[in-house]
Amino acid sequence: RSGQHEEYAYSAGGSALFSAVKSSESGLRVLLDGELYVLLSPKVDGVEWQYHQFVPVADVIAPINSLFAKVAAFIAGVVLFVSFVSAYTLRRLITKPVRQLANIAEKYGTGDYSQRVSMAEDDELGALGKIFDQMGERLQSDHRLIVRNEQRYRDVVDRVKEVIFQLDEQ
Repeated sequence: RSGQHEEYAYSAGGSALFSAVKSSESGLRVLLDGELYVLLSPKVDGVEWQYHQFVPVADVIAPINSLFAKVAAFIAGVVLFVSFVSAYTLRRLITKPVRQLANIAEKYGTGDYSQRVSMAEDDELGALGKIFDQMGERLQSDHRLIVRNEQRYRDVVDRVKEVIFQLDEQ
């Protein structure tokens, strides 16, 4: 005896097996010719006789293993799909703002300081966008100051040429 189930080892056709079956409940495990069988004895209400069937354990376990494999494959597919969707979404969330910052940096490099970053996030990329905006404002302000000072310098140089020219004539 092992636990709730009885286990016998018989060669096929043993009479002791028949008596064990007659007195047994479902769940008897029998080793017949090297293969493990389980006894199924469903009770039928209103009937005096009982039906006994020996089923190979492998036949009982096979549908369970098949179902388990299908469920595992389905779960793996769902996990893989969710992983791909998450990776794609995360990539888009990160690369789109970085690409926007790179485009604005290129515009700053060509002298177009009017471009601003349109990021409303409160994360590191949003902070970087605000810094880019401040840098753009500062570059634009400094550029205006340089242009204004250059114009003043040109005006001074033009006036000095006129003065020098007038002095040479005398």
